[in-house]
Amino acid sequence: MHKILLFILVSVFLVGCSSDDSVIDSVFSGGLPHLERLQLSAYEFDTDSTGTGGVKSPDDPVVLPFRISIAGVSTSEAGLERARCTVAGAGSAQASIDTILVFPKAVDSLDAELALHIRRGDVGVYEIEVIGWDTKGRVLNRLRSTLRVRNGSFAPVLTNLSAPDTVIVPDTGFVLLDFQVTVTDSSGIKDIRRVQFNTFLPDGRPSSSNPFQMFDDGLAVHGDAIAGDGVYSLRVQLPASTERGRYRFEFQAFDFGNLPSNIIIHFVEVI
Repeated sequence: MHKILLFILVSVFLVGCSSDDSVIDSVFSGGLPHLERLQLSAYEFDTDSTGTGGVKSPDDPVVLPFRISIAGVSTSEAGLERARCTVAGAGSAQASIDTILVFPKAVDSLDAELALHIRRGDVGVYEIEVIGWDTKGRVLNRLRSTLRVRNGSFAPVLTNLSAPDTVIVPDTGFVLLDFQVTVTDSSGIKDIRRVQFNTFLPDGRPSSSNPFQMFDDGLAVHGDAIAGDGVYSLRVQLPASTERGRYRFEFQAFDFGNLPSNIIIHFVEVI
């Protein structure tokens, strides 16, 4: 009687849970372990911020390192042995990875460091797939995820310009002018290649000294207070011989992907 009652209870449990995919996998897999979770350390890369100085080309080789974590569930008769991880691009994304990962003995999870070798311009969505095997050599379920690669889709942005509106030039000697502007970039402040301004004389002609480079080096000679804070500065001298009139200043930044920022225009009246 007890055996019949136990059989009925087990039968009710199986039928009642049949709509749950995870329960179906564990109950009807014939004792197979299965992969449960795939986690990536990064889901998006910007190749605009990868590499060191110089103008960047879409054909530059770059390496995108990331880490994957795989967790699984084992049964009493078999454990997880290895997994095959593939990374394949779609569209203009051309590179790929195909590697075998081995689970440590008696451990049902593993972390692996991978590196995607691409060209800077190989942007797009990369599909990641992991398929496992157990210690009996049987093929397990698959896990999938994606990562996105972009190349400089965000240009620098200039804000908070600090500059004089009027300057009185002395009859002898010179007067100092301080300019500061804040620059931001979604790829990070290290992706800023240069910040500059051009100036135009009262008659509209560009200055022969254009462009004037601004600095974020913390040096007083440049009028900069704090190095690396994203505020670029320049201190300039206007000698007594400076032509009087209304000068136009145009401020702009560029990142290492050669993307230009917005232009801030400012007028200074020299009297």
